[in-house]
Amino acid sequence: MTGTDPIKLYTARVCPYAQRANIALKEAGVEYEAIEIDLQNKPDWYKNINPETKVPSINIRGKNIAESLVIIELVADLYPGSGLLPADPIKRAEIRFFIDYYSKISSLSYKVLGALNDKQAVKAIYDDILKGFKRPHRDLPTPRSTSSS
Repeated sequence: MTGTDPIKLYTARVCPYAQRANIALKEAGVEYEAIEIDLQNKPDWYKNINPETKVPSINIRGKNIAESLVIIELVADLYPGSGLLPADPIKRAEIRFFIDYYSKISSLSYKVLGALNDKQAVKAIYDDILKGFKRPHRDLPTPRSTSSS
């Protein structure tokens, strides 16, 4: 395989993690082929792409890379003009903190699905989510502006 092989994103519309990678590629203006993986009926060949059979995975320059945040950083590194991540290392660190912090909060919402029959557990999870969003945001970076000035 050469560096000119098309980029392939193995994704699932129902997976928010896969959607992060999809959005990053689109924001960076990258041409790629999206290959939908049925999460309820994963094809056997997909183990050759990602042995854990999770989405997203990306095939780029003949290499298979998994995990949405790793893929996003790879896209930002390969396409620095995309503005996905700032060039300044301090600002990049702030963005990484922001992503990590809110990823932890958003992952709590999946715990709700496993606790639907336990009202106290659901309330405790929602309380944790609300605490996370009430954290002072003055030190967190703001998203890049999409408006033109």
